[in-house]
Amino acid sequence: MCPCPHENLLGPCRTGIRLLVRMEPKHSAEMSKHLDKQNQALMETYRAMSHELHKVQVEEETIMRKLYELMSAEGLLPKRKKESQAQKAGKSTQENKELEP
Repeated sequence: MCPCPHENLLGPCRTGIRLLVRMEPKHSAEMSKHLDKQNQALMETYRAMSHELHKVQVEEETIMRKLYELMSAEGLLPKRKKESQAQKAGKSTQENKELEP
């Protein structure tokens, strides 16, 4: 026999598979209370995990912003094509002006 606490409600356990047996009406209230408690515990766990996930996501966003600021300050970010082309065009125009007598 399986040491399951609800074996009397669900019937004997055979090779790890439970067979559903007709439940007596006197046990339905007990089972309903048990399922309600399980549902409540699962909802509390879900809320707690959702809250933790949100906190981690906010922390990740903050860290990524700080990393971007640091990389920007150190000049480690790749420049966009338009910006680099504009800078190259600006440098060549400036170099031409410097070379003119």
